[in-house]
Amino acid sequence: MRYEDLRATLTKHFAQSLASKKAQIAEHGRLDPISRASLRNGADAAQQALDTGETLCLVGTPDEEPLGRFAALYGLNIDPASPLYRTFRDDFMRAYRDFCWAALAYDSSLDSFNLEPPAPPPVAPTAATSPAEEPTIPLSELSESFAQERVRGGNWTPKTEGDRRAQLTLLTDVLGAATPAGRVRAAQAREMKNTLVRMPRNRNKNPKTRDLTIAEAILLPDDVERVDVRTINKHLTTYSALFAWGKQNGLVAENPFDGMTIREGNKKEARDPFSLDQVKVILNELHNNAHGLAGKDYQRWGGLIGLYTGARLNEVAQITLDDIKQHDNGIWYFDINAEGDEEDGKRLKNEASKRLVPIHPKLIDAGLLVHVDQLRKQGERYLLHELTYHKANGRGRNLSRWFNEKFLVDLGLKTPKLSFHSYRHTVSDFLAKADVSDPVIKDLIGHSQEGVTRQVYVKGSSLEQLLTAVKRLPW
Repeated sequence: MRYEDLRATLTKHFAQSLASKKAQIAEHGRLDPISRASLRNGADAAQQALDTGETLCLVGTPDEEPLGRFAALYGLNIDPASPLYRTFRDDFMRAYRDFCWAALAYDSSLDSFNLEPPAPPPVAPTAATSPAEEPTIPLSELSESFAQERVRGGNWTPKTEGDRRAQLTLLTDVLGAATPAGRVRAAQAREMKNTLVRMPRNRNKNPKTRDLTIAEAILLPDDVERVDVRTINKHLTTYSALFAWGKQNGLVAENPFDGMTIREGNKKEARDPFSLDQVKVILNELHNNAHGLAGKDYQRWGGLIGLYTGARLNEVAQITLDDIKQHDNGIWYFDINAEGDEEDGKRLKNEASKRLVPIHPKLIDAGLLVHVDQLRKQGERYLLHELTYHKANGRGRNLSRWFNEKFLVDLGLKTPKLSFHSYRHTVSDFLAKADVSDPVIKDLIGHSQEGVTRQVYVKGSSLEQLLTAVKRLPW
């Protein structure tokens, strides 16, 4: 038996089953809660059987029985020991799963009424206006073409590219790399969403889950920590962007991930600021190395500069000695920029990130300029010269690991919402408490300004204004 014929038989059977279910609803009304639960359970059972290779439990019978009944009904002569039988089994699961979801979707469509007048009947196509064939580009090819264009257009930084490609790989792993992208429908999008909802947190890093398949990982008990809603929505947003791009380029007919993200309630700030007492603990260790936690130059100066500037981690990590300058008015400052050779990997988050940040007098008192002179004599280029460049994460990866996974932990300060990025919130919050104006704070830490006047006509705060501001930090 040819696979094409087998697939046509499955399609015919479950299409008839769906038509019968719709006729039943038309005759007797909406599905009752038990019927809806039965369909959901059936879809879940089919997906579980598909993922795990276990038996399909539709009515408490082994999977060979429903498959056998189906084969007998349509006169399918398939050897249970043949590769085709395995294909038959898997496609039966998919078809039954999609029937369940389609029946539920039809029932849900009756929740509302379309009060618009019916559209006029379509004009019969002629040879010149015949409808295009359904797009059949494989999902993996659609994903790769999308990624290549984003990279070529400069829309993704190396880190963003790594994150997006990982998200797209998960999509093709779950739905199948060879799956025709044009045939991905709402049912498959829901399948992907349900997989994300059940995905364990840090699946590839956690020793308990990193060796498990996706199917095994999502079936772990409910006490396993799952990925948060923000992570789920990041994936779903990427998939929606993928299919929106595919639709714009005529590669798919619809975007099944449109509107699929989870609506969140009032969002809380992703990071907490440090308290003044916590800042004092950090400063004591950075200056005195009392517990041996900041013995390297990049640890000491990276930690201090972040605390006195509110700069982003990679902005601190990629400061060169040439970026440390003195203005004609005598003020020393950091020139935060993305200038340099391509292999240097210097980059900024956005246009507002390019700025001049005054060097706090306490950094100078701590010996920063003396340290810079020594590095120049040694022929170094970067202030934190011990750090190495990583294509995806820039130069800040080791600084991040040390500060977030070692320094804060050993000081007893680490919480899920405290990290190097908390420096930005700390500086911003304490400057606001010191009555520094919002535009000056934004100019200092590199946030975009609001309003056309501020964005276009005002060139930004002066170094004198910024230095006056940072001197108000209470440490």
